[in-house]
Amino acid sequence: MTTQKLTDAKVIEHLAPGLFIPGEGDPTGRLNAGFTGFQVVNFFFDAPGGPDHLLPGGPQSQRKPIDLQPGDSVVFALMAFSGAFISGANLTNRPLGQMKAELSFAPPNFMVCGIRLSDANGDDAIQFYVNGVALFFH
Repeated sequence: MTTQKLTDAKVIEHLAPGLFIPGEGDPTGRLNAGFTGFQVVNFFFDAPGGPDHLLPGGPQSQRKPIDLQPGDSVVFALMAFSGAFISGANLTNRPLGQMKAELSFAPPNFMVCGIRLSDANGDDAIQFYVNGVALFFH
C-alpha cells in the first residue's frame, strides 16, 4: 500500500455544481475558484404532539435564506444537532425509533434542514436543534 500526502494528491472531482478542487491538469480551467466566506444557520423544531399538531414522528423541514452571491457555489456542513423527547419542559425517556438531520440546497438561495426524531410509535413531543454552516466559493 502506498500513501500520498494530501498536498501532493492530484484529485479533480466535482464538489458542487461549478466547483472543483484546483489542481495540476484541471481540465475545466477553473483554477481561480476559492473560498469567499461562510454563514452559520440555526434551526429549531418544536413539535408538542397531540391531535392538534403535526405528528412529531413524521419528517419535518425548515428553510432559511443564505447569502449566496451570483456566480458563487455553496457546500453545506452539519456542525451540531441535538434531539430530545419532551413532555412540557421536561425531557422524556423514550425508546428511539429513528433520528436524522440533513441539510440541502433549494433554489434560489435557501438552506433546507430536514429532521426526524421518533419513538417506536411516533407520537411523543420533540425538540430538535440543528446548526449548519454554508461555505461559499467563487
